[in-house]
Amino acid sequence: MMHYLMALGKSRMSKSFLLRHLVSRINGLVDQLWQSFEGQAEFPVDEQENSCFLFWVAEYLLQDSDIPLSLEGASEKTVFLRHLDRVYQLSEEFHPFAVCLLRIGSLLVASDP
Repeated sequence: MMHYLMALGKSRMSKSFLLRHLVSRINGLVDQLWQSFEGQAEFPVDEQENSCFLFWVAEYLLQDSDIPLSLEGASEKTVFLRHLDRVYQLSEEFHPFAVCLLRIGSLLVASDP
Protein backbone atom coordinates (compact mmCIF):
# COMPACT_ATOMS: atom_id res chain seq x y z
CA MET A 1 0.00 0.00 0.00
CA MET A 2 2.82 2.35 0.89
CA HIS A 3 4.35 1.94 -2.58
CA TYR A 4 1.00 2.70 -4.25
CA LEU A 5 0.63 5.89 -2.24
CA MET A 6 4.15 6.96 -3.18
CA ALA A 7 3.44 6.26 -6.85
CA LEU A 8 0.15 8.15 -6.62
CA GLY A 9 2.01 11.06 -5.04
CA LYS A 10 4.23 11.35 -8.12
CA SER A 11 1.31 12.80 -10.04
CA ARG A 12 1.16 16.58 -9.83
CA MET A 13 -2.63 16.44 -9.75
CA SER A 14 -2.92 14.03 -6.84
CA LYS A 15 0.09 15.07 -4.74
CA SER A 16 -1.55 18.08 -3.09
CA PHE A 17 -4.73 16.12 -2.33
CA LEU A 18 -2.79 13.17 -0.97
CA LEU A 19 -0.59 15.37 1.22
CA ARG A 20 -3.60 17.20 2.64
CA HIS A 21 -5.12 13.86 3.56
CA LEU A 22 -1.88 12.55 5.07
CA VAL A 23 -1.39 15.71 7.14
CA SER A 24 -4.98 15.43 8.34
CA ARG A 25 -4.38 11.81 9.41
CA ILE A 26 -1.16 12.82 11.17
CA ASN A 27 -3.06 15.55 13.03
CA GLY A 28 -5.46 12.88 14.29
CA LEU A 29 -2.51 10.76 15.32
CA VAL A 30 -1.02 13.64 17.32
CA ASP A 31 -4.35 14.02 19.11
CA GLN A 32 -4.31 10.30 19.95
CA LEU A 33 -0.72 10.52 21.20
CA TRP A 34 -1.64 13.51 23.35
CA GLN A 35 -4.60 11.68 24.90
CA SER A 36 -2.36 8.70 25.62
CA PHE A 37 0.27 11.01 27.12
CA GLU A 38 -2.34 12.51 29.44
CA GLY A 39 -3.57 9.04 30.42
CA GLN A 40 -7.00 9.49 28.86
CA ALA A 41 -6.61 6.66 26.35
CA GLU A 42 -4.19 3.97 25.28
CA PHE A 43 -2.29 4.07 22.02
CA PRO A 44 -2.61 0.60 20.40
CA VAL A 45 0.49 -1.10 19.02
CA ASP A 46 -1.06 -1.57 15.56
CA GLU A 47 -1.72 2.19 15.40
CA GLN A 48 1.95 2.78 16.23
CA GLU A 49 3.06 0.49 13.41
CA ASN A 50 0.66 2.01 10.89
CA SER A 51 1.69 5.53 11.83
CA CYS A 52 5.28 4.75 10.87
CA PHE A 53 4.14 4.05 7.31
CA LEU A 54 2.11 7.24 7.33
CA PHE A 55 5.18 9.24 8.34
CA TRP A 56 7.35 7.57 5.72
CA VAL A 57 4.93 8.30 2.89
CA ALA A 58 4.40 11.93 3.95
CA GLU A 59 8.13 12.51 4.34
CA TYR A 60 8.87 10.86 0.99
CA LEU A 61 6.30 12.96 -0.85
CA LEU A 62 7.47 16.18 0.80
CA GLN A 63 11.14 15.44 0.06
CA ASP A 64 10.44 14.39 -3.50
CA SER A 65 8.54 17.54 -4.39
CA ASP A 66 9.84 19.00 -7.63
CA ILE A 67 7.43 21.93 -7.46
CA PRO A 68 6.76 24.29 -4.58
CA LEU A 69 4.04 22.67 -2.55
CA SER A 70 1.39 24.70 -0.89
CA LEU A 71 -1.56 23.30 0.96
CA GLU A 72 -3.73 26.21 -0.16
CA GLY A 73 -6.57 26.94 2.15
CA ALA A 74 -5.82 23.79 4.07
CA SER A 75 -6.26 24.25 7.75
CA GLU A 76 -4.57 20.86 8.20
CA LYS A 77 -1.14 22.44 7.75
CA THR A 78 -1.89 25.18 10.27
CA VAL A 79 -3.22 22.66 12.78
CA PHE A 80 -0.17 20.46 12.25
CA LEU A 81 2.21 23.34 12.86
CA ARG A 82 0.31 24.22 16.05
CA HIS A 83 0.67 20.60 17.17
CA LEU A 84 4.44 20.99 17.01
CA ASP A 85 4.21 22.87 20.33
CA ARG A 86 3.06 19.61 21.91
CA VAL A 87 5.84 17.57 20.31
CA TYR A 88 8.40 18.63 22.89
CA GLN A 89 6.16 17.39 25.69
CA LEU A 90 5.46 14.15 23.82
CA SER A 91 9.13 13.53 23.03
CA GLU A 92 9.88 11.99 26.42
CA GLU A 93 7.33 9.20 26.05
CA PHE A 94 7.04 8.97 22.23
CA HIS A 95 10.53 9.91 21.09
CA PRO A 96 10.49 8.29 17.60
CA PHE A 97 7.13 9.90 16.82
CA ALA A 98 8.35 13.29 17.99
CA VAL A 99 11.39 13.07 15.72
CA CYS A 100 9.21 12.11 12.73
CA LEU A 101 6.76 14.92 13.47
CA LEU A 102 9.58 17.47 13.65
CA ARG A 103 11.03 16.25 10.35
CA ILE A 104 7.66 16.45 8.61
CA GLY A 105 7.05 19.88 10.15
CA SER A 106 10.35 21.17 8.82
CA LEU A 107 9.54 19.79 5.35
CA LEU A 108 6.10 21.43 5.42
CA VAL A 109 7.61 24.79 6.34
CA ALA A 110 10.31 24.39 3.68
CA SER A 111 7.66 23.59 1.05
CA ASP A 112 6.08 27.04 1.34
CA PRO A 113 6.54 28.94 -1.90
